[in-house]
Amino acid sequence: MNETQFFNQLFFQGVNTFVSAIAIALLAGIVFLLLKRKVTSKKQMRKIRSRVIYVAIVIFLLALIRIWIDGFSHLFTMLSLVAAGLVITNKENIMNFTGWTIINWRGLFSEGDAIPKYKIILGTWSKLSYCILQFMKLRHWVVKRKRVN
Repeated sequence: MNETQFFNQLFFQGVNTFVSAIAIALLAGIVFLLLKRKVTSKKQMRKIRSRVIYVAIVIFLLALIRIWIDGFSHLFTMLSLVAAGLVITNKENIMNFTGWTIINWRGLFSEGDAIPKYKIILGTWSKLSYCILQFMKLRHWVVKRKRVN
């Protein structure tokens, strides 16, 4: 492959990346507008918008992989072995990411929600951000009764 063919290939890959980014952004905007019609509250609208953005980013990353890495099957084999090693070593981070994804996707709770346990409120969720779930404990004073024999 000579120099002009290399630069032509880079140019076409760049154009394909740009076109796919615009197409995915337009598609995500159309999907958001269609889903926006059924929304009744601002909280639901924020959740739908974040979910549409997450899905659009994943689709764009898959498109980038398809455009820029063509014909490198040995690279995928090496990356899969590295990914397997990272999964084993970073089990906690992957579990945190999976839990955060499920909580955000399903909308199980949000900031300010109470944490009940056996009709006692243990605390409230104070921070929900990327892979971080923090809650604020509430103190409950328990009055001990003296046992009289």
